[in-house]
Amino acid sequence: MNIAIVGGTDEKRSELEQLISSIFNMRESLKIVSYELDEQEKIPISENISIAFIVVESSKILHRVKDLIESNSELSAVIVSKSPDYALESIRLNAKYYVLYPYERKEIEEALERSGVIL
Repeated sequence: MNIAIVGGTDEKRSELEQLISSIFNMRESLKIVSYELDEQEKIPISENISIAFIVVESSKILHRVKDLIESNSELSAVIVSKSPDYALESIRLNAKYYVLYPYERKEIEEALERSGVIL
């Protein structure tokens, strides 16, 4: 399984990566990739990514999420934000889950379950 963590600060991406790794107990079949994201650029997700945790800090990034979801129907997008303001738009975009930052382990587990990952 390949998981991408996109956007946000290095610290937020690292924190989320460590939490996901601990949930999966560092299974060899799990690969996590992390990308920085500029509001103006396309979200860099390759076809072999199953789940993308996308840290949304502005509405401009949500437009990029829309493009990503429309172009890759197999991808499960999980939106992570510190603001509840983007939750409704995330639902409209067919994101699998919306996680409000700061999050708890249980919320990330739920996002993984809704994305079709069996824990």
